[in-house]
Amino acid sequence: AMTFCFANILTAQQLPLLTNPVVSDLNYMMEITPIQQALPNLLKLRGVRYFWNPNANSKMKFSQVTQIGLVAQELEQEFSEIVFEDKATGAKTIDYGRLTPVIVEAIKELSSKNEKLEIENKSQAEKLKDLQSQLDEIKRKLEGSLVIPQK
Repeated sequence: AMTFCFANILTAQQLPLLTNPVVSDLNYMMEITPIQQALPNLLKLRGVRYFWNPNANSKMKFSQVTQIGLVAQELEQEFSEIVFEDKATGAKTIDYGRLTPVIVEAIKELSSKNEKLEIENKSQAEKLKDLQSQLDEIKRKLEGSLVIPQK
């Protein structure tokens, strides 16, 4: 029987994945497509604080400190490539490192939206300045044409 004593559920075979680099060489890739809708899909996720349920599996020895993470079943709905299932226990695990490219694409989406908003804001500021100039001109003309009655 396998015993777990780590803060997170990991088998001995999975531990090296936390420290070893992952091959990401273009020479080994094919059918490359960009990650679409990264931001809206990330926004569907919940970052949560939680405690392990000691009654969920009597063979596992869970840490009793507060944990922080994502819910694997929720993440799996949006990014199934990041969630894995331990065949022996049925426990869902997350490879958090694989979230990095999703976050990169979400940042790029935010940056694009921000640039568009900055351009729109600059345009609106210029229009407002032009309208203020027109209003000032109208005020000057009105003030020049006003006749103040004598008492």
